[in-house]
This record gives sequence, C-alpha cells and structure tokens, in this order.
Amino acid sequence: MTKARRLGVLTPVLYAVDPVIHTLTFEYVEGPSVKDVFLGIGSTGVFQERLTDIATQIGDAIGKLHDGGLVHGDLTTSNMLIRNGTNKLVLIDFGLSFTSTLPEDKAVDLYVLERALISMHSSCGNVMDLILAAYKKSSKQWSSTLNKLAQGTAVSCDKGAASEQWLDEPPFEKSVKDFDLMQWKKGVKDLGSLCCDSFCILQFSYFIQVIKSSRSSHFAISDGQPSCKAET
Repeated sequence: MTKARRLGVLTPVLYAVDPVIHTLTFEYVEGPSVKDVFLGIGSTGVFQERLTDIATQIGDAIGKLHDGGLVHGDLTTSNMLIRNGTNKLVLIDFGLSFTSTLPEDKAVDLYVLERALISMHSSCGNVMDLILAAYKKSSKQWSSTLNKLAQGTAVSCDKGAASEQWLDEPPFEKSVKDFDLMQWKKGVKDLGSLCCDSFCILQFSYFIQVIKSSRSSHFAISDGQPSCKAET
C-alpha cells in the first residue's frame, strides 16, 4: 500500500504497525465503495458523467500500479472507495498484491476486474471499455498487457451457466511453472462457472497466485471447486 502511494495512487495512510499484537492502524476513508455507487445507478441518480469519471480514475490508478511493477491481485469494486468531498478514488485491501513486471500477471489483474464488473455491474454498460481507455493513457506498457488480456479466455455467463471460447491461451500461462495446459482447458468450464459471482472471482485470483508460487503444480476440479497440489 505504501508502494502504491509512492506510485501516485491514493490509498489509506498507514498510521501504525504493532508487531506484538499483530495489528495495522490505517486512516479511515469516509465515502462509499465504487460497488455501492455503481449499484445505485438509476435508483440514486448516478449518471454517465460520474460513471465516466470513476472509470477514468480506476484505469489511471491501475496503469500507475502496473507500470510501477505492482499487481493488486484483488481488483473488485468493493476494494475501491470514493472519498467524500473530493470524489477521488482510493484503493484498499492490498492483501493479495505482489510485485511483477510480467504482462501476464497484469492481464490477470484486469481480467479479475472485468469479471467482477460483468457479474455485479452489468447495468453500467461499457464501463470496462472506459477503464481500459484510461489505462492505455496512464500506462506506458499497456500494449503487451492488453494483448495478453485479449489472448485469454472469453467467458460469458448466461442464466448462471458459463460457456467458454478459447481465443489463444490463458494470459497467465507462460508465467506458471510446470502448468498442465490441457488439464487447465479440461477444467476451465467449471472454473468459469465459479467466476460468475464476485466471491468466486477472488477465489480464482488467489488460485492463480497459488499456482504461480508452486514449484510444480497439478490442477484439479473436485466437487466443483478448483484445487492446486504442489509437489515438493
């Protein structure tokens, strides 16, 4: 979170660290989450101008993070706040963040956000397009990242079911050690079904990081749940 602030991204200020009782004290940010703002479209008079402003801030912030080698790892609208008074975007919850310069890792970051928007905010229309437009302006390395994102899996959710279309390869495949691509393709439909709600998007993001942190991994779907067994 401190690194994000150095990169020009607004986050809560860290006030204190207590290693004895294992606590962190952060600034309290007064304001709604982006999730609540987007869900209020129509009912609370959220109009296109504000939607565009927030989407632009999101894309700009992610571009700064990625160019600085920082992947958030949990980009959902619940982890974005709009500060009262200034209407500035504040990113929170960097618990799954990590440093990486790989375009594959950055593409996964954007993919998680895209799935969250489709799942929770379909009424917002082309908000992801607005975010990516701002991302391209903010990031000097946008081309390789968006190419990887475009090469990934297009998963569409229709009435709770998932259908998949393989365009090329998963955006993260090259950064995964000893990853069984054929086994991944076999399990992607079940994993895509899991990604139809925001909670499982977080599981998906964490699952990918577990795979990447393993020296050798085996992918499996058991009872509809993804698992990763690391070999030592």
